[in-house]
Parts: sequence; C-alpha cells; structure tokens
Amino acid sequence: MTDSVSAQLKLLRQRAGWSIRGIADAMNVPFSTYNSYERSNYKQPWLPMKFVRDLLPALVGRGNPPIQDREVLALAGAPASDSMTSLVSASFGGASNVRSAALPVSFASLHLVRDLPVYHATPAQRGFSMSLAQATGQFTARPPALDGSQTAFAFYATDDSMAPWRRPGELVMVQPARQAAPGCHVIVRLRSANVWLLRLLVGRTAEALTLSQYRPDATEQFPSDDVAEVLRVIEWPEALGFQ
Repeated sequence: MTDSVSAQLKLLRQRAGWSIRGIADAMNVPFSTYNSYERSNYKQPWLPMKFVRDLLPALVGRGNPPIQDREVLALAGAPASDSMTSLVSASFGGASNVRSAALPVSFASLHLVRDLPVYHATPAQRGFSMSLAQATGQFTARPPALDGSQTAFAFYATDDSMAPWRRPGELVMVQPARQAAPGCHVIVRLRSANVWLLRLLVGRTAEALTLSQYRPDATEQFPSDDVAEVLRVIEWPEALGFQ
C-alpha cells in the first residue's frame, strides 16, 4: 500500500495517461506548482482542496479502471468510501453527486452563505501583519464547520513560507474557538514584533512555543511571554465536513 499522498497522486496521474507537463497544462497551473505536490519532500498528509478540485476533471473517468471521484477527493483527506457522496452532498448544499459538487469552481462560488469575514493581511519581514479589529468589508463562503461561529474569519496568504500547503493568494480560514494542538497549522501573534506568523505548531510548553515553516524548512522557538495569541487554522477537509 502506498502511504505518501504524493505517491498516490503520481499513481493516479500515470493511470490516467498524463505526463506531468500534460496534466499541469490541462489544469492550467504552472509545471512547478503541480510538480511540487508529486515530489517526495511534500510533507502534508493530503493535498489542498482547491488543487484537488482543479485536478478532478483531468483525472475522473480516465484510465483502466476509470478513476472515480472519490479516489481523487481522497487526496484532500476525504474518506475513500461510498459514504463520501453523501458527505459532499451535505457540504455543498444538496448537490446530487460528488462530481457535480466538486468540479473546479472557486470555493466562494459554491452555494454557501457568504458571511465569513475576510481580514486584510499585508506582508511583513517575518510573517504578515493583520488587523483583527476591522475587516475589509469583504466576505467569503462560510463552510459547514464554521456555521454559527461568531469569531471565525479568513485571510489570504501573503508569502510562500508555507508552500505548498498554502501559497500567496490562497485562502486561510481561522477558528479561534477550537484549541490548537501540536500538528495543527496556526497563526501566532508576537508581542515584540507586532506581527502574525502563519506556521505549523510543533510544540508548546510553559516556557516556549515551537513553530515550523516549510519554505525554507525551518523551526523556531519563541518565549511564551512573547506569544500574545495562538489561533487554529481550519484545514479544508475539516471545514467541508469530511472529518
């Protein structure tokens, strides 16, 4: 059995008869973007939901046996079982099947209430700066996992330090009401630098917070008394009700 999601992606691509260049062109993404997800050093257990939605029409129905919707959606952490149809149908407001629900449309264009505030984020030397006090007046679709939350919000990544998990311009959703544990992606506000960092939470003790970024691969520790807030990021499968 293949454990790596990158290896699973490669097997599906080869089964569909695509070269890396060919499938990147079919998805209308740069070669380097697609290739980063097939590389053995891709660290995440699943692929971004946006990437997988764009991948669906390039793979579904191709190969022998024909590739199924659920096989592709499983790359984003969705359970690879027949129950996924009902999960996606519920998440996308009653779509009749997985393929119609998950064809490559932007997340914001799905039939969900557009009332999740999008906050303004700007690049900073060590992360991004963001005002949590005032939204920009922009809103995006609220996923099922954030229904009823008065504190959840979203913003757009401003640099590539967390690529390929999140790239510049990709949406990041935050749920402050949920506890952040090691292994979660978080945003952290530092008192000394007056900036927020988008990072992976590696560990937390009474003395220090340990955070990791992907590009370049680096881990840093910050004194606990310099950490003002740690807010949990919601991953796409969780946001859409897959887990």
